[in-house]
Amino acid sequence: MEKCMLFDSIDEQSLQELISCLSPEIKKYSQDDVIMEYTAAEPSRFAFVYSGRAALEMTDRCGDEYVMDIYETNEIMGDLFKLPVPDLHYSIVALKDCEVIHFNYRDLLTPCEKLCPAHIHLLNNLLQMIAQKEQQMAMHLSILFQPTTRDKLLSYLKFIHSLNPSEDEFYIPISLSKLAEYLHVDRASMMRSLQLMKRDGLIESKARKFKLLEDSAQRFELADHPAIPSEDHRNADDSARKQILKILKNQNHELR
Repeated sequence: MEKCMLFDSIDEQSLQELISCLSPEIKKYSQDDVIMEYTAAEPSRFAFVYSGRAALEMTDRCGDEYVMDIYETNEIMGDLFKLPVPDLHYSIVALKDCEVIHFNYRDLLTPCEKLCPAHIHLLNNLLQMIAQKEQQMAMHLSILFQPTTRDKLLSYLKFIHSLNPSEDEFYIPISLSKLAEYLHVDRASMMRSLQLMKRDGLIESKARKFKLLEDSAQRFELADHPAIPSEDHRNADDSARKQILKILKNQNHELR
């Protein structure tokens, strides 16, 4: 399945009508800023990562933090997703400087009086993106279910490499500390596993840069990984995102 983007099939004129209907708000965040926190209240917020990268973090009853999900540019986050344990603390944190477009949940799900086609397209795209996010979460679970830290690392690295298989060397999108949280393993134990994997000829690595060697590349086959947008698709959605920013600025929605 080709990856769906939020503004697929919505032209410039329709974007202007949507913005008037939904009154989105675009905000800037610095690295480590909290973008939003989850509560037990009724859903009220939905957001779109215009640029940058963010993470959904969970803090357990002992105060330990874990990375539950990663949100890249063009991905959605917020109250569209029900979190599994309501009495734990969940927050979305900027992994690097971000620009995020915030929408009101009710405005998004309630069609305007005109029943404009753009709103219908947006809802259709949103449903597809929710399904794709569920696919990503399933991939995360499949990685966590691996029996050893080494297997978790190899599964994760194989997945990241599959997003751009034409490149032998690749960078993971998060720090090694965040990777340990994402894999739910002790960081010191993970670093030992990485050293042993290099010794055994499975990988080459330096900080966040990795290369899978032949033995490790053959070890794991990921049959179903989350959909990856084509280059043309990414360029088309980048154009739509830039147009939204232009419209918002023209309407005096200042970055906050």
